[in-house]
Amino acid sequence: MSVLARQVIRGSQVRITRPVSVRQADGSRNRVGLNNGTQPDAEILQPNVTLHLTALTVQRRELVFGAKSEATDTIRANLAWRLQPGDQLEVLAGAQAGERYRIEQTQDHGLRPRMAHTECALVRLPGGTR
Repeated sequence: MSVLARQVIRGSQVRITRPVSVRQADGSRNRVGLNNGTQPDAEILQPNVTLHLTALTVQRRELVFGAKSEATDTIRANLAWRLQPGDQLEVLAGAQAGERYRIEQTQDHGLRPRMAHTECALVRLPGGTR
């Protein structure tokens, strides 16, 4: 089995952050992600967790998240983390290492306690985006 295949099967190590809302000098508000300490840093929700990023097909995206969704990938996360649209994921290790994503939509599935999870639609952020 290839190294890439093993990484996909085992999942990817990700950091989940919630950007901070900051008031600018002109009075407007802006969301700020991780800036290496130069501005208010984002709230770190999960510093290092293993999740399975899955490519989202056009049919599944339209069926689950709606026709206006721009999501490229999806994850299933722990319901207790209370992820929200706008939260960001940074892949630390795994097949997509270095990629960054923004949560576009979330759907909670908590009917059965053993299988409770939040399904998140992810939009890939361009390189260099913080």
